[in-house]
Amino acid sequence: MMRQTLRGIVLAGSLGWLAMASAEDLAPGKFSGTISFPKQRASATLEIKSVDAGKVTGTLVVNVNAKNYPCSFGSHELVGTFADGKLKVRQPADSGGPKGCTASLQLTLQDAHLAGTYEGDFPADFSR
Repeated sequence: MMRQTLRGIVLAGSLGWLAMASAEDLAPGKFSGTISFPKQRASATLEIKSVDAGKVTGTLVVNVNAKNYPCSFGSHELVGTFADGKLKVRQPADSGGPKGCTASLQLTLQDAHLAGTYEGDFPADFSR
């Protein structure tokens, strides 16, 4: 009887932990952080404007040397998705940015921290 009770407690505790881990949500707000380019570490601000049914809109502002990184410098409107703790956003082609320039982030949310990559190559790290 006691063994069954302990199994029930362990199982309930495990299921509760899984529910907490998968229930982490991305809420609108600002994250401050950095993007590490080869020759410069840039400060950046990621503002999540809306999260609705997994669809995300936001803005990324990157403060980097415009001469070395002209496509990354400045403000970028972003659209994308958030699912299973992963944020994937990109600058739409029709956003009005410089021709041929893109901006994309692939980040994982843990607590109030987002970490991953910018443009798939450059480490990016943000926190509230």
